[in-house]
Amino acid sequence: MIREVRAGAVAMSMAMVSACGAGMAGFRAELRSGNAEPNQDIIAPNVGPLRSPSQVGFDALMRVELAGPLEGSYVPSERGSVALDPTHGRVYAVTSLGYLYAYGSDGTRLYRRSFGAPIDATPIVDSSAERDIVYIATSAGKIFALHADTGEPMWTSDVGQPTTSTPILTADTLYVVSDTDVVSAVDREDGTVLWTYRRPVSEEITIAGHAGLTLHGSTLLGAFNDGVIAGLVATDGTVLWEIDTSVDLPVTSNGLPRMRDIDTTPVVVGDSLYVASFAAGLYELDADNGSVRHRDEALTGITSILGLPGGDIFISSADVGYQRIDPAAHTTRWRRAVERGSPGGGCYVAEQDALVVGESRGSLLALRAEDGTEVGRFESGYGFGSTPVVSERIVGVLSNSASLLLLEARVSDR
Repeated sequence: MIREVRAGAVAMSMAMVSACGAGMAGFRAELRSGNAEPNQDIIAPNVGPLRSPSQVGFDALMRVELAGPLEGSYVPSERGSVALDPTHGRVYAVTSLGYLYAYGSDGTRLYRRSFGAPIDATPIVDSSAERDIVYIATSAGKIFALHADTGEPMWTSDVGQPTTSTPILTADTLYVVSDTDVVSAVDREDGTVLWTYRRPVSEEITIAGHAGLTLHGSTLLGAFNDGVIAGLVATDGTVLWEIDTSVDLPVTSNGLPRMRDIDTTPVVVGDSLYVASFAAGLYELDADNGSVRHRDEALTGITSILGLPGGDIFISSADVGYQRIDPAAHTTRWRRAVERGSPGGGCYVAEQDALVVGESRGSLLALRAEDGTEVGRFESGYGFGSTPVVSERIVGVLSNSASLLLLEARVSDR
C-alpha cells in the first residue's frame, strides 16, 4: 500500500541540512582527540593526537584517521560526508571502502560496519526517540536501515541501481535517486519499494556525481543526466511536470553539444526552484509548476547550489569558482576563484554568517558570507571532495584521505 506523505514530517539529517538549529553543546563540551577505543580493528590506527598547525578560523575538536597511510601515486577521493546526531551525541562517517563508522561524543568508536561496496552517499539519521535509525545507500544499489545506537541491521532494500546521492526522509517513506536516473520510494518500515520513476539510460559521458532529491510540500523534485528536471507526486511517483534543459545547450565548434547532465540538487528559495545544467547554465523555475522564469547561460560548470538567508544563493562552479548571487536582481554579489582542484559544495554557518567550502585538492575554507573574504582555512594534505555539514558552529567533514574531522568555526571571534 502506498503511504501518504505527511508534508513537514521530515526526519532531518545533518548530512542534508546546511544550517540547522539543533543544539551542539554536548559536542562542543565533550568531543576531543585521542580518546578513541584502544586497539581498534579498523583499517587505520586509533585516533591520534591532533596535529595542531596554526589553522585560523577553526578549532579542531576531533580527528579520526579512517584509512591507513597512503602510498605510491594513488590520489585519494572521498565523496561521502559526515552525519551528526546532536540529540544522542553521535557522529557517523562512511568511506569509499564500504565502511560505516559511528563515534560517541567522547571520541570513542561505537561500532564499524562493512557493506561490501563503496559508499559515496552521506548517511542519513532519524534521531527521534521513536526510531533512532541510520540509513546507508551503497554503489551496489542497496539501502540499509540500522539501529543507530548499535549498528545492528533492521532491513535491506535492493533498488537495483548504484546510488551516490543522499536519500531524503518523510515520516513513512525514504526517497533515493540512483546514478542511472531511477527514483525509488522505499517504505521505512520494511524496505519495500513502493514505486519507481525512470529516465532513459544516458549513453553519453556525464560529469561525476548525481543530483539529489528535494521535497517541496508533497512534490518530489529531481534532476537527471539527460538534462531533464521533474516534479513528481511524492505519494505515487506520478509526473506533474518535466522540463528538458538540453534544448538550451550550445553547440561546440565541432558541431557536438556539451554535456547535458544536471548534477545540482534542486534548491527551493521562496516560490522559486534553482537548478543548474552543467553546460546550459543556471535556471530559476516556478517551484510549483516548473515553468522557466530565468536562465543565466553564462553560469556554467555548476556542481552545487546552496540557499542562503534573505533569498540569495551560493554556487560552486568548475568554470567560475564560488559565487554568491542575488537571484531577484540577477546580479553577482561576489566571486572567488578556486585555488587548487575543483570546488566542492558548501554549508552555511548561521551563527557566524560564514560559508564553509572545500577544494578537491586544496583547503577547507571559511568565507565571510557577506563579501567572500577568507576568514579561516584548514589543511588536510589531500583536499576535500565531500560537502561539509554544520550545526550551530560545529562543522563535520571527511577529507579525501578519510580523516573524519569535527571543527568549531570561530570566524566572528577574530
